Amino acid sequence: MKQRLWLIIGILAVLILLPGQTPAPNGASECERAASLNYSPRDASAGDTIYILVTIDAIVANAPGFSSTLYIDGVQSDYAEIPYWNGRTTQITYDYTCDGGNYTKYLQIPGQDNGWLVVVGGLAAVAIAAGWLISKIRQLIGRKPGQQQPNNQTQYILQLSANSLDIPAGESAAFQAQAWQVTAQGGYAPCPGAILQIKASHPTLHVSPATAQGQINCTVWVDADSTAESGIVQVNGRAPDNTPLTAQLQVNIQPVQNAALEIKLDPDRRTLYPDGEDMIALWARVTLPNQQAEASPALQAANDSITFRRPGVSADWLYDNDPQVAEDWHAFWVKSVDLPAMIQQFGPVRPPKQVSVLVEAVYQEQLLSQSVSFKLVPLPLLNVTPDRATFLADEQAEIKLEATLDGQWPGPWQFSAEFADEALADVRLVQTNERQAAITLSGPWGAPEGGLRLSQSYLHSNLTIKATRDDLEIEAEVPVLVYREGIYVADGLDAYGRFRIRGDISPDDPNHVTRLQLRVLRWNAQSREVYEDAQAAANLQFSPADNNSERARNILSGAQLAIQHVGGGGRPFGVWQMALDRIVPGRESFSEPLYLDITTNDDEPLTQTLPADIFLARPDDSQEWQKAYANCRHIIETFLPEPLRSQKLVELERSKRGWGVAELNDYRHRIWNKASDMIMQEGADWQRQAAQWDRLLYWAEWVKWVNDRAFILTLKAMVPNPISQQAIPILKTGIESFLETYIMQPQMDYWGWFKGWMFSIIGDLGNLGVEEFKKRGDWSNYRFYAVLAMWRFITHYCLLTTPEGQPKGVYKSLQDAFWDVTGAALENTLQGFFQQWGKNEGYSS
Repeated sequence: MKQRLWLIIGILAVLILLPGQTPAPNGASECERAASLNYSPRDASAGDTIYILVTIDAIVANAPGFSSTLYIDGVQSDYAEIPYWNGRTTQITYDYTCDGGNYTKYLQIPGQDNGWLVVVGGLAAVAIAAGWLISKIRQLIGRKPGQQQPNNQTQYILQLSANSLDIPAGESAAFQAQAWQVTAQGGYAPCPGAILQIKASHPTLHVSPATAQGQINCTVWVDADSTAESGIVQVNGRAPDNTPLTAQLQVNIQPVQNAALEIKLDPDRRTLYPDGEDMIALWARVTLPNQQAEASPALQAANDSITFRRPGVSADWLYDNDPQVAEDWHAFWVKSVDLPAMIQQFGPVRPPKQVSVLVEAVYQEQLLSQSVSFKLVPLPLLNVTPDRATFLADEQAEIKLEATLDGQWPGPWQFSAEFADEALADVRLVQTNERQAAITLSGPWGAPEGGLRLSQSYLHSNLTIKATRDDLEIEAEVPVLVYREGIYVADGLDAYGRFRIRGDISPDDPNHVTRLQLRVLRWNAQSREVYEDAQAAANLQFSPADNNSERARNILSGAQLAIQHVGGGGRPFGVWQMALDRIVPGRESFSEPLYLDITTNDDEPLTQTLPADIFLARPDDSQEWQKAYANCRHIIETFLPEPLRSQKLVELERSKRGWGVAELNDYRHRIWNKASDMIMQEGADWQRQAAQWDRLLYWAEWVKWVNDRAFILTLKAMVPNPISQQAIPILKTGIESFLETYIMQPQMDYWGWFKGWMFSIIGDLGNLGVEEFKKRGDWSNYRFYAVLAMWRFITHYCLLTTPEGQPKGVYKSLQDAFWDVTGAALENTLQGFFQQWGKNEGYSS
């Protein structure tokens, strides 16, 4: 069985000193501080596992005769964990020995609903709590008063006479606790069946009696020689239905001592600015009630023993320094680290709310200690109202913002405001006082000439507002948006912002239909936002624009453009489709610009011009192409035997759309040659050859499918795009060449064929120049430049020569490859620049 001894691991993990490196604990106060309890996670829910961490000094844990016991809800446990926590308040108790005495630490894990309600006071407090619990029970069980309720709906109240006790050392105080039960029917009544147990947390703190049922009246007293400052009285118990009970009382012990620490601050304040400059002097000294004894050697030794410690997180946020001495006073300079510098170096940092300095001294074996806390002033916040600004693209408006700096950091502060990216409005800032500024946005003026693009519904940029003081900078961002009103295209435009209408595909082909998603936006002046007009988007009207060319008008007069609304597409009433009813032949160009006016059908119509391109059929779809296609079918159907005839017809139909006239003629010649070779062979050889062809044709067709599908995907993933594009046809040609040679020449020379194929590859790769890379490369990827440079070097070094016909050396090849890559990159950059400039100027190509 897997033993997870979390208690032992928790103890050993925090041992900070080996035995013998520090003296043994001296006195009850040191033993009291030697151990502590904690648990994780702090936000556990019912069903989670809770781990308990016991921290104890190494000196105590390694002392002879050390022993410890862990209790969970009064039950001894060898494991410091609570698996599948029931969600109720849980009491953790840790007993240990130190310096011959017994000590106890308590930890309460608050529950989500522990069934007990603790009140402090008399019967009036009990009555108020009972009324609240009765209403809670009725709400939980959903029943009216008088109806029978489930047994598990009983709630309990623990009435305490006080929640804290102040007891001087050597004296005592009375304490009472009584259990009550509350039901939805019977109100509240004493609960004599509840078991109550009282236990003190400190060896100098005692209670009697320690156990009772229903009600307990006990006395709490403190030993006369106690030096502890506080303790806990723990009330544990269980209700008749085993519902656990846990409550704590704080006992403030006023020990009898002859010495005390006197503390004073200069300046006298408890707030500290974490700017690396603010500083408070913390003065401390040991005093006695009898002022005449101030010069005693014991008092002088006590003052010499004064130390200043920065406990916990305070050590990270307060500078350490050597105390200064002035007569019997010792001073520690309380100074925080530089928070603005930390933010500038490490980014956002969250400081603690407060830090503290622990002052300690020893007077005749009596430990004196006092913790002095300081509140760190948080960084100010920059609040801007309103928190966003919206404009309409074709309006001129002013939007006023107010920036206010909250917090206690002193000024003066300087305000500024500017757009982080593209400026969408004019910005004017007037600082009204040291912590406030007024900002006016006028515009918009940042939209591109001609307004937003057809596929844009808004522009967005962030206005950054800053408040600075010395090296400290506080900022806030306000989003600024410029909306458009009217018709815009949500989907359907190409990379050049135009819509494609297919005139090069037969109406029988489903791809001849293209779709357009349109939306109609309306401006709400009151909320300064846009909303979608779904009804208007479903009733748009389309008509050719007046600026169409004569060719475009002629095309529409001969081919009918069908426009149909097809509904949703993710948004209601926004999708339209367009198609021509016939193929439109083209000549010198294969697209024709067309402009359509789209208008809403309402009292105040909105109009938008849609730029489109009609794609025309290429000449290969003409009569010459049809003739070449018919010749291919004739050769196959006339001269090839079955089943080869059917297979080649399927291949022709599958490939014809990607072939032009030249490819069809070449295919026809190859079919003719194969038919001729097969007919010239003898009958038996012809039958054998036909059967072999049938088998290999199956593999050839499979390889072609893999070539066209899987090879393409695999090569594109493994090698750069230009090489993969060139490698695919090389592999395809090589495989087909091998199959053809194997079929026609059974006694083929394999080595000769391989050498021929390799020479073919070298010739093909030699044609892979900069232009091929420019067509297929990704100019935004640095690996593309590296591959291009490497390939151009190989080309120059292996394949190209100098003007004198001599092979190029390494240096010359590197030089020429560098100029190839530099020239290609510059050309690509200039081409993109002039294309964008042309589009901005309104040129279609």
